[in-house]
Amino acid sequence: MKVNKDGKQRVLLIDDEERIVNFLALKLKVSGYEVVCAAEGEKGLELAKTTEPDIILLDIIMPGIDGLEFCAGCADSRTCQ
Repeated sequence: MKVNKDGKQRVLLIDDEERIVNFLALKLKVSGYEVVCAAEGEKGLELAKTTEPDIILLDIIMPGIDGLEFCAGCADSRTCQ
């Protein structure tokens, strides 16, 4: 895994439920990770391209682009590799 300039690994968290995002982001930050969040799949795809996360935590059931469509989009564009 890559580390950012602060020596932290980057996690992209994508979920449309704010309370889940807040809880997971807090736990991950306390554990030493840099956390980037998106509330929808479209924004998640954009962030996957621009932030180059080490790992993506993804909800499957979301409005718009759901988790499965997100994964297909990543595979098609090689964004998440």
